[in-house]
Amino acid sequence: MRQDYYGAIRQKGSRSKAPKLAMLDGSPGGTVDVQRHDGFLKGFGLKEGDPAIVGKQITHGAQDEGQTAMENLPYRAP
Repeated sequence: MRQDYYGAIRQKGSRSKAPKLAMLDGSPGGTVDVQRHDGFLKGFGLKEGDPAIVGKQITHGAQDEGQTAMENLPYRAP
């Protein structure tokens, strides 16, 4: 269903704006973190480097690092 939704809003002539994704990743190389990252992209039919991904930040699964990332990422890709 997610692929259908994302594909629909990316179609030419759609009134909806294409989504912008800010990704919060866990620890680099962590098995679960890599699977979560890859699964999220796959679920939306995206590949690494897709223009819809406007920013990524490593958060090590820490709430404070995630909050800081979400405060800073919108400035990088308004």
